Parts: sequence; structure tokens; C-alpha cells
Amino acid sequence: MDVAIGLPNTIEGVTPQLLLDWARRADAGPFSSLGAIDRLAYPNYDPFTSLAVAAGATRRIRLMTTVLLAPLHRPGMLAKQLLTLHTLSGGRLTVGLGLGARREDYEAAPASFEERGQQLERTLDLLQDAFRQGPAVLLGGHSPKSIQRVGRWGDGYIDSSGTAAGARHTYGLADQAWAHGGRPGRPRKVAGFYWCLGRQSDAIEHLRTYYGFAPPQAEKLVGALVSTEDDIRSLLHALAEAGTDEAVAWPCVASLDQVDRLATLL
Repeated sequence: MDVAIGLPNTIEGVTPQLLLDWARRADAGPFSSLGAIDRLAYPNYDPFTSLAVAAGATRRIRLMTTVLLAPLHRPGMLAKQLLTLHTLSGGRLTVGLGLGARREDYEAAPASFEERGQQLERTLDLLQDAFRQGPAVLLGGHSPKSIQRVGRWGDGYIDSSGTAAGARHTYGLADQAWAHGGRPGRPRKVAGFYWCLGRQSDAIEHLRTYYGFAPPQAEKLVGALVSTEDDIRSLLHALAEAGTDEAVAWPCVASLDQVDRLATLL
């Protein structure tokens, strides 16, 4: 199983220099990919720009949107931006797409919150045509309808439950959707989880702030947070046992020693 690391593009106080240094250290380490999370109505760095900057500062590591909120973007422009990033990075991009559950992001776009599922499918139709030689597409989401889309449009599925049990459950549904769609082989399976090494209180504060729109979800992710070396090793082992191809470690603390400590653990 490969292990990717997220960029700290959603963590408060991250400077441009820190983002660059983080990407370079990840590129020099054992990590398979750099992930970037998408928000609009939030003081984060845009994932397109963050990954473009990271692409220029790195040579080996892959790039991944984990996930990009596709309905916030015009389909044609989205396809152009993703293909440009994929090409300029030397073919290193994997595109993770989802819907998001924050109404304020859709109001800021503006885009229809109620019709976001239909808009995602229209976007996927266009990307399917545009990506003949382009990046692989992973689909996220936990509703049955979200996972069913993998069978028609995705190259794989990305779970964001933060637990091996959650990943195992959604992977089973993704396999069913894949088989129902008559697809050969199996879908690529990716799992994201939140982590820190030390500074647990800072990590918890970040999760409660970032997911403040949905306190129950925030507390669920706080409960799934792994913050010791033993916990991280155990989770990675369990995710591998569940059939994960790549695990994305989303950071909660924007400090370069976190990259170094995770790299040493791996």
C-alpha cells in the first residue's frame, strides 16, 4: 500500500514558504502523492494553485485532489485546468472529485446546492470525453448514490471516514457498483485519514473549526484522529488489510517536523 501526505492548505496560519517546504520534504521522502482538499467559503489555499506550486517545486511525487468539489466549477474550465496541471506536472495528477456538504460553498460560487449531484454527473460526462489520455478519476462520498457513480464514471473510489472499518464498508459498495457497471478488473481504492504526532489539542481544534458547520461530523473525525506512532502504524496496517491501494494522511498541524516524523515512521 502506498502512503500519500496531504498539503496543509486548509490549516490556519500556513505561509507560502511553509507550503513549498512541505511539498519539497514530501518529495524527498517515502510518500506517493501530495493531496489537497477543496473549500470555497473558507480561508484556505485553493487546491489548483497549491498543487500547481507544489508541482513546480517537486519532481517525483504525484499530485492528487482529495477531493475537489466539482459542482462549484464550470465543467469546461475544470477540464482545461486539470489537463493543464496534469500535463505541466509530467502526468503526475490524480483527480479526486466529490460534492461537499457545505451550503455556504455553493452560495459563494454561486452554484445550486440542491442540484449538485446532477451537476457532478454532467461534469463527469465531459471529463470522460476530455480525459482520454488524462488523469485517473477517483470519486468520493458516502451516500449510496455517490458510490454508485464509480461504476460508470470513476477509475476508483476515495473513502474519507478515517477508519479501516468505514473504508472496508464503502469499498464493498464500490466493488458492487463496479461489477454492476460491467467494468473489468477492480476499482482503485484510496482512503484518507486525519493525523498528527503530538500537539493533539491543536489537531482537535483544527478539525472542530474546519468541520464547524456539522458538529457531529467534527466529533466523529476527532474520534478517528490518530496521534501516536503506534496508532498510525495500526491504522495503516488495517487499511492495507481492507484492500487500500493508497492511504492519504491529511495533516492537522502545519509544522514541518510532522512531515519528517511521519516519513521516519514509514
